[in-house]
Amino acid sequence: MEIANNIKELSLCVFDEILNIEKSYIEFESFGIKDGKRLVFDFLENNELGLAFEHIKYVISETEIKLKEKEITKMKLIALKLKI
Repeated sequence: MEIANNIKELSLCVFDEILNIEKSYIEFESFGIKDGKRLVFDFLENNELGLAFEHIKYVISETEIKLKEKEITKMKLIALKLKI
């Protein structure tokens, strides 16, 4: 459950950051980005922690957002716990 909570917290930070970048959130045409938060939460509800984490990584790479040090540390911790 701790990993799921960490993934959820990370996804909230990532999707909040997307809303703050210059390029409008609406301009992202990918369903996986537009509805990314919902997808991550759906994965978490179904105990698909690895898929949730991988989707967050996909969104980060596609939107090129810059993570804060705290978020980078959280990503590393989650990856370690998921053995990815």
